[in-house]
Amino acid sequence: MSPHHLTHLEPIVTFPTKKGRRVFLFVGSIIFVLVLLFLSCCGILLLATSDEPEFMMWVLLAGALFGMVFFAAIAFGVAKNQLGPPGDIALVLSPIGITDRTQIVGELPLIPWSWITQYNVVTFHGQALLMFQLRDAEEFRRLLGTSTLMRWSFAMNSKMFRAPVHLIVLKHLQHHEQDLLETIHHFTGFPPGSRS
Repeated sequence: MSPHHLTHLEPIVTFPTKKGRRVFLFVGSIIFVLVLLFLSCCGILLLATSDEPEFMMWVLLAGALFGMVFFAAIAFGVAKNQLGPPGDIALVLSPIGITDRTQIVGELPLIPWSWITQYNVVTFHGQALLMFQLRDAEEFRRLLGTSTLMRWSFAMNSKMFRAPVHLIVLKHLQHHEQDLLETIHHFTGFPPGSRS
């Protein structure tokens, strides 16, 4: 059965999101959009009043417009997926698998435990991450669907860790790391760092 059709079964354990993370992402993105909008307007004004616009002015304007669209997409994603009651829960775990709701692009479909060969908390550039090593990269890509951002992120993470991995940033969760690992151990039947 496709993971898109799987649903969690009792007992279900949830881990909440830190509210500050969502507010920071949303407000920060809006501020970037406004600053880049101002810079874009200044760039357009300079181009309109310049006798011979320089190539660098066009490059900076294009960069500002691209950044504005990028940060507007982040702000929209956070507003749609992480503000309000649905955004209060970051992770959902059950005997079936795990649902990751921490991604800006929205909730990922349920990842079955059978897809995970190993899990652990790792530190990368001083940041604690919950790492799930996956059996089949292609299967996980299909789960991600058409999200370019998630597919790019998966490819980069897998390249960094030299294995197909899905990462979750732990600093955004209201949790005790040990409670999270113990819950995953309970559902998977194997401890952190060992292979299924």
